[in-house]
Amino acid sequence: MNQRIILMAEKYVEKILGTDASGHDFLHCKRVQLIATKLSLNYECDKNLVSLSAILHDVDEEKVFGYTNHRHLSEFFKIYGVTEDYQCKITKIIDFLSFDKKDDSKSIETKIVQDADNLDALGAIGIARMFAFGGANGKVLFDGTSTDSFSHFYLRLENLSSFMNTPYAKNEAKKRLRYMKGFMSQLKKEILLEG
Repeated sequence: MNQRIILMAEKYVEKILGTDASGHDFLHCKRVQLIATKLSLNYECDKNLVSLSAILHDVDEEKVFGYTNHRHLSEFFKIYGVTEDYQCKITKIIDFLSFDKKDDSKSIETKIVQDADNLDALGAIGIARMFAFGGANGKVLFDGTSTDSFSHFYLRLENLSSFMNTPYAKNEAKKRLRYMKGFMSQLKKEILLEG
């Protein structure tokens, strides 16, 4: 594994997800990669595996493409000659990333990439992505039901810090959630004209 493959992965992801409007775009993948790389510095782990898995983690995202196979991932592996061992490790990491999964037996690389992906669902960027996803999927901003964009915070994101694996991610999640709670409270007041 070398830096060239990671750079090629970045270009590949930009090609596949560059125009996505649901919050699963190239810049999301790049942020996850940067957060994961930062986290990996605190652990004995395969830093290249972390970086490559993080940048590739959404190339077959079901919410974007509507399927659950690894078509783009397999294509990337074939084009760039990724070893079978790395293919298996990357696929296992990506398959585990759903933000409500937690398993202490998973590899440190998996935990790091999961934390990085989850952190990008929180804070100011998390709010922007939440509403981008809702809009891209035809959800109204607010109608008081559990299917509007607004409710996603309370149904999923508000408890996300309890799924963090690493101390840094737990701390950062708490900070980002404090910001989100204040914003969402103010937004609800403005939506409902409560003052």
